[in-house]
Amino acid sequence: MVEQGTENPRVGSSILSLATTPRSLLPALLLLGCGASTARSPFEDDCEATCRVTADALDDCGVVWSDLDADDEGDWRGRCMDEWSSMRLQTSELERDQALESCEGMLEWVEASTCEELLDVYGS
Repeated sequence: MVEQGTENPRVGSSILSLATTPRSLLPALLLLGCGASTARSPFEDDCEATCRVTADALDDCGVVWSDLDADDEGDWRGRCMDEWSSMRLQTSELERDQALESCEGMLEWVEASTCEELLDVYGS
């Protein structure tokens, strides 16, 4: 039986709210996307994707994380995400849109780059 978008009064919480659905589905969605490190999560923007994909690519290229003042890939990615989150909160809508456009271009560049090019830019 398919629900028609109304709450069934006999079943507690028969329709999940939109606020809880992404969190509850996140592990399953991440598992579906595990095959490719460049696959975009439906919950990330271009700057978040750039942080993740760049960290993965640098790790694949054998970067020395201490050269980037990071403990490991997760630490570097977390710092990148934190920096973007902070910037996103402190900028106007126009500046955020411009940053997202820049991140889109950077994401494309990272995905097309060789290890040599990545290491030239990020050091190591």
